Amino acid sequence: MMIRPLAQGDPRSLGCYRVLGVLGSGGMGRVLLGLGPDGRAVAIRQIRGSLGDDGYRARLRHEATARMRVSGTFTAPVIDFDIDAQDPWLASIFVVGIPLGKAVAEAGPLPVAALAALASALAGALRDIHAAGLVHGNLEPAKVMLTARGARVIDSGIASLSADPAGSTETGTALGSAAYLSPERASGEAATTAGDIFSLGSLLAMAATGSSPFAASSLAYTRFQIMHTEPDLAKVPHEARELIAACLRKDPGSRPTAAQLLYSLGELPGGTAPWPARLHTGLRGQERQLALLTDRRTKNSAPQPPPPCIH
Repeated sequence: MMIRPLAQGDPRSLGCYRVLGVLGSGGMGRVLLGLGPDGRAVAIRQIRGSLGDDGYRARLRHEATARMRVSGTFTAPVIDFDIDAQDPWLASIFVVGIPLGKAVAEAGPLPVAALAALASALAGALRDIHAAGLVHGNLEPAKVMLTARGARVIDSGIASLSADPAGSTETGTALGSAAYLSPERASGEAATTAGDIFSLGSLLAMAATGSSPFAASSLAYTRFQIMHTEPDLAKVPHEARELIAACLRKDPGSRPTAAQLLYSLGELPGGTAPWPARLHTGLRGQERQLALLTDRRTKNSAPQPPPPCIH
C-alpha cells in the first residue's frame, strides 16, 4: 500500500474529511486517503473540474447518487460527494486489500476454493451494481481487491464517472486494462452489463491460470484477440471451466446475468476469504500500516476541524 505525502498546495481537508495522503493519480484526477470524523478511512476520488461543463457535472451527480445505493457487501460504496466543488470529489469506504493482479503475481493462481469465493463475490458485486442502474465498465485486476473478509470490487461505475465529454476514459486504452474489455468495448461500443460479465470471465480465467486469456504484445492485437479468438481454457480447473466459458461468449445476449451466475455459484456468507496464507500475512501488514498512519497523522497535525458531512 503506497501512500504519497501531501505536497504544498494540496488540500488538507475535503468536506468533513481530513486528507492524509495521495493513493494515486491519473489524467482525470487523483485518489486521496482521507479520515472521517468517526475515524473511518475513506478513499476520495477527486476529478479535475476543468474537464467538463454543467451537463457533465449533472451526469456525475446522477451517477454518484446511484453509487450510494449500491450495497457495500462486495463493493466499496460511495458515502459522500461534492459535485459542486471546484474539483468534484466522491468519498468511498477505503478498502484494505491486495489488488487481484498483484495477489496472483505474488502467490500464484488461486486454488479452487479461493476461485469459487472470488467468483461468488464478483457476481454479487455486479448484481448490486447493475441493480442500481450502473455499469462498471472497467472491471480489471486493479479494480478487484482481496481483503481479509472476502473480495471487493472498487470504482463501481467509474467508466462513466471518469469519462470525459468526448467519451474517452482515463484507463480505457491502457494495455493491461484492454485485456479485460468485452468484444463490444474493444470495438468501440458503449459499456453494458453484459460487457461486465465478459470482463468477469476474463478476470476469473486470469485468477485461475496466472495470465489473461487475451493479452497480447500490442493494444491492437489484444483487441483483435478479444473480438475474434476463442480463449484457451485448458489450464482452468474443470470445476470453473464451464462457468468462465459462458461468461466469455462473444454474443453478449448469450452470456449469463450476474444474478444467474450468483444463483449457479451460491452466495457465500460475508467474510469468506480462503486466500493463500501469504496473502493474509500481507493483509495484516497493510492493516497495521494504515492504523499507524492514521494515528500518527492525527497526532502530528491539528488543523481546523472540517465542516460536517453533507450526505
